Amino acid sequence: MTSPLISLIVPCFNEQRRVKESIEAIAAFFSEEEEFELVIVDDGSTDHTASIVETLIASNSSLVKNTRLIRVSHKGKGWAVRNGMVNSKAKYRFISDLDLSVSLTHIKEFVKSMKNGADVVIASRQLNGSQRLNEPRRRFFASRFFNQIIRCFLLLGVSDSQCGFKGFTGDTADALFSVQCLNGYCFDPEVLFIAKKMNYTVVESPVIWTHQVASKINLKVDSIKMVWDLLRIRIYSITGKYTQPNK
Repeated sequence: MTSPLISLIVPCFNEQRRVKESIEAIAAFFSEEEEFELVIVDDGSTDHTASIVETLIASNSSLVKNTRLIRVSHKGKGWAVRNGMVNSKAKYRFISDLDLSVSLTHIKEFVKSMKNGADVVIASRQLNGSQRLNEPRRRFFASRFFNQIIRCFLLLGVSDSQCGFKGFTGDTADALFSVQCLNGYCFDPEVLFIAKKMNYTVVESPVIWTHQVASKINLKVDSIKMVWDLLRIRIYSITGKYTQPNK
């Protein structure tokens, strides 16, 4: 399969405890879809994550027939996603966290939005119609706080830049991720900032989002990294790193 219709790109790092279960859940969801690929990008895991994925693929099970693994050195989530995006040829390319905190049922409506003219469709936990399930109060307020900081720094005009589920048309993904720079978690607002700068159409869509206890986000540490990365986005924009001459 050289040009699938849909590609789901899932970055992972040291996820040996749940990678098999998650891959099987994704593959089962798409079991009737031939024009689909699952791209697992292993961000230099030091545990058995990559070998578990390789074993699944080698088993030739119908559940994982369209699954492939990309192994990269450890640099961060943004680095892993970028490698997955530029190595995909799919018409519609999605990012999902391995914990599947956003229901895969939203893919169909995201594709519909892109067929209707959207270049990027992002999941939002803030819009009317969205649901935030099992979320601790501390996490809820921290998320709102982070979003306010991002909106003040970058003026993105979106309600939820950090939700890990996003969809891109293939041409848009090629343009954005060819110039995207940040390797860490702040690649999300960076990509949206670049999309705005290049005048792409970004649409938000309400989603069902379920908090996962195994989340690796460290609110104190990651908030400090976020502020620094937001400053870097501004600097990169001024210095011309986000120039896409073909747009």
